[in-house]
Order: sequence, then C-alpha cells, then structure tokens
Amino acid sequence: MNKAKCVCSADLEFVSSFSVAPLIFSDLRDFELRAEILVCICGIVQKRLSHQYLTHLEKLYGSYAASTDSKTGKSPLPVLVFGSKHELISKWIFEEITNDKTKSATFLDWGCGNLNLLTKIKEMNKHVELTLFGYDKYMSPINICESNGITLLPKVTDTKIQNLKFDYISLIHTLEHVTNLEVELASIFFALEDFGKVFIQVPNLATNPYDLYVADHVFHFTPESLSNLLSSQGFEILKMDMRISQSDNSLKNQRDRVFKNDLEINSRVMKESWVSALKSLNDQKGLAIYGIGIAGSWIHRLSRDLGIKVSYFIDDNELSANYTFNKIPIITFESLREVKGVQNVLIPFDITLAMKKSKELRQIGISSMFFNPHSNSLELCHTESGMK
Repeated sequence: MNKAKCVCSADLEFVSSFSVAPLIFSDLRDFELRAEILVCICGIVQKRLSHQYLTHLEKLYGSYAASTDSKTGKSPLPVLVFGSKHELISKWIFEEITNDKTKSATFLDWGCGNLNLLTKIKEMNKHVELTLFGYDKYMSPINICESNGITLLPKVTDTKIQNLKFDYISLIHTLEHVTNLEVELASIFFALEDFGKVFIQVPNLATNPYDLYVADHVFHFTPESLSNLLSSQGFEILKMDMRISQSDNSLKNQRDRVFKNDLEINSRVMKESWVSALKSLNDQKGLAIYGIGIAGSWIHRLSRDLGIKVSYFIDDNELSANYTFNKIPIITFESLREVKGVQNVLIPFDITLAMKKSKELRQIGISSMFFNPHSNSLELCHTESGMK
C-alpha cells in the first residue's frame, strides 16, 4: 500500500493513536464522524479524507448555515455578521491596495461565502476603481442583486475560472477548507495577473489548537508551514502579519513547527483535561462558557456528551446579547455582575487572552479555567473563597 503524499511530495505519517473526538462544523453544527490526523515533516497537518468523510462534508456544505438567524433560538448564531472580523480584514487588505498607489484594479474573493468581505471592501473603497468579483464552490451567496457592484462567478468543475485574470485575490479562511492544495493553488496562480497579489488568512495551529476539532478544516498550518507551502508553489512571500488575530496567520516572521508527538500529546491531554474538569463540575450550577465561536462550541459539545448543563454563553459583543446559542442565553461580560448564579467559567481561548479574561473574572468573584499549552495542563483561577 502506497503512503499518502503531502503537497511537498514527502510521505504523510498517520498519528495512529490519535482520533479527534468530538468534531464540529465551522458553522458550529455537530459533525458526527471522527477524524484521523496525518502530519508531514514540512509542518502541514491534515485530516485523512475517506470517501465517507468527504461525502459528509459535501452534505453539510450543501446546507451551510453561516447566515442563519437565531432570534427564535435556532442554531447557529450568525457569528460572522455580528463579529468585526471582516471589517478588520478588509481594512488590512485595502491598506495594502492603497499603498500600491493603483488607480484601478480587479479583485476576486476566492471563497466569498455570503459576501461579507466584498461588501466591506466596497463600502470603504473611495479612491481606487476596484472591480469586485466573488467565487465560492461550496456556498451560494444570498440576497444578491446586480446593483451591488459585485460580479459572482459561476461554480465550475475545472480549475480555470473563466480564463479571467485578477490583480488581487483574497482567500480569507478558505485555504484550510480545500481538499487538494496543489490543484487549488495552481488555479489561483493561473488566475493571478503578473505581479498580482494574494491575501491569505488561515487559523494558526501553533496558537489555536482547537482548530483541530473543526471537521471541515482539512489542512492546518503554522506560519512556517504556510510560508513553505506557498513558496513551493511559486508564490513569493511579501509579508506575514499577525495583527488581525492572534490565532490567525495573515500573509512577522516566526518559526514554528508541529511535530507528530507534540500534536498527539497536546491534543489528547487537552481533550482529557477538559473532560476531567467538566466531570468535576457535574454537580455545579451556574456554569458558563466564554465565547460562541469554534472553541466554545466544541467545549459545549463535550459538556452535552457528558450530560453537563451549561447555563450561559458569554460574549464581548453587545450585539450577541439577548440571543440564544444552542438554546442557551448569551450574556455580555458587563452583565455578569447582574446575573445571579454564574460561578465557574470555561475559557477556551489562546493562553494570552485566556489569562487576561480569567483575571477579569476573578476581580468580580467568578472562578474560571483554561488550558495552558505550555504546561499541557488546565489552569484554575479561583476566587478568594476558592472554587465553589
């Protein structure tokens, strides 16, 4: 039996004793299958794509619910609509385009989803004559009309997008979803004008280990492995920027490499630590989870699997307040003082942000816990009277 090959041509190694469980889809729905993890010496980590796994992915992509309204308690919450992610990214992209001092250009958002990014770029575009295009082979953008100034390219089965060429192409949280990196990057290379630029943002596995639990994130990158991949496919790295989100790589040089043993041990210990902590809180009331994104959803699924009740989700975005997520009320940090009964908060964030939030919670008399990847253990932040 031939070994699976990485895009760099090296053999992929199966992490034999590691099976990710449970998984969630990126629109925060449950994913029922398990995943096997493959790693390469170049640092790229990927999920093994069996026919069953691919079929299940396609089924969920076909009913992708990133825009679902949840005022009636339906799930998932429209996180991308409430969040400032696309506004921050569009500012970053438009700053780069403006610095090029171009008067007119063509821009394609590859993996455009529901057009949030293109809409933001269109709103802030005052000085450059940008012709905007969107392409997404999984989602069908909603509420589109010709007058919005965005041209949607049809879904195609070949790798050439209508033989069009673009000055700028963005792949914002897209590259981790593709099932064939070599083919996808070749298509993007073909669609790019000479001296054109590509903007890529992906989750950073080095700082965001929860990304492993996202079923439709097929590939996982660190700054180094992403840089190596793009260089091997003919792209020149002009800039890598971590300003937008600490858990993302956005094309600061930083050398990180994920080795098989580290990946296997860290992921297993993280999962087992959270399971143990949740079981210890089985008889506690007032349990809350900080965040309604990927990591928070994964922690909630663990809780449900163990039969442990979560009373609240906490989110810093005031627009999320008074909504429900998975039929659980969402409250803001500011309202915690007014909500009775919140005793323990689970914080599934990267270590820097988790420590900050944990300190803030302690100041108002609430205990918390978060996973520290440096010590490979769960950190408890008690109130003055200890964990209730």
